[in-house]
Parts: sequence; structure tokens; C-alpha cells
Amino acid sequence: MVESAAVVLLGGWYMAAFFVFVLFVVFVVVCGTSYIYSRILKCPPDRVLVVVQVGGANPDSKLRIVREGTTFVLPILEQHFFLDRSPFTLPVVSDGPAVLPPSVTLALDADNDNSIRAAARAVATRQPSALYAICDALTRQTAFEVQRATGDAAAQFLSALSLKVEPLGYTVLSPKMARQVDALADEPAI
Repeated sequence: MVESAAVVLLGGWYMAAFFVFVLFVVFVVVCGTSYIYSRILKCPPDRVLVVVQVGGANPDSKLRIVREGTTFVLPILEQHFFLDRSPFTLPVVSDGPAVLPPSVTLALDADNDNSIRAAARAVATRQPSALYAICDALTRQTAFEVQRATGDAAAQFLSALSLKVEPLGYTVLSPKMARQVDALADEPAI
């Protein structure tokens, strides 16, 4: 009788240990599955997803560009960030006599892989929002440089700005000049 009570007691202990083990395995499987699903990223249509492998000497060879769709980002081995495709407008500060556009619109050339790679290099060590600040600083610097120019300062400004933001993967969208806006306002309505 004593032996059977010990077997029942031991059997209960084995069952409790087995139950704890099963709970632990279920917990690990649920956590692992949710972590893997969290690394599957979907790229919205108004952005570009850039996946960069961590480490390495040549960052260009370790880039994956996803324009739309989903991709899996390897934990610890890869980092990701989004680049905004939508154009943004920057004000142009004109302190001199040169006639410059009141604002200029820049956009990421999202259809060109080289432009995406250039933008990814520019934000490799910073946040993607740093691109806006860099483009704003280049716009202010270009406006300051063109103030002393002779001739068509607006055309010189746009071409100089285009040359400066092109290595960042951005293009200058043609702005309406102040004179063109005034001419449109003077036209009779149809």
C-alpha cells in the first residue's frame, strides 16, 4: 500500500512537470511566431522600404529596395527604414535683388534604383527625416549663392539646386515663378 501511494505521488509530480513543460513549449512557440510575424513588413504605396544588412564595407551591395509588397527583415542582421515618395515644398528665402521662386518642390526619384541607393546612403547613419533638413539647408545655401548672380537668377538657382540634391536621390520639380503667378492672375477668366 505504501508503494502504490508513492507511485501515485510520483505520477502526480511527473504529470505536473510535463504540464509545465508543455506550457513552456507553447509559450516559446507563440512568442517565436509573433516575433517572426513582426519582422514581415509591408511597404505602403506612398513609401519605399529600404532594407540594409548590418556591417560590411560596401553598403550599396547590401541594400534591398521594396517599392510595394511585403518582405522579411532578418532579426539582428538587417535594419530597415522608409523613404517618403511624396513631394515636399521648401520655402526659398530671397534677401537680395535676384528674383527667385517663392518655394521649390523636391521629390524622391522613386523609380530609379540609383536615386534610392543615394538617399539610403544619405540616411544610413541618420533618421530619414534628416533628408528634409539636408535639402532645406541646400536650398538656403543655393539661394544665398545665387543672390549675387547676374542674368536669370531663377534658372541658375534651379539648376544649381538640382545639381546639389541629385546626389541625395531627389529631383527638383519645376516651380511656378512669381512672375508666372502674377501673369496667371492678370489673365481674364474664361
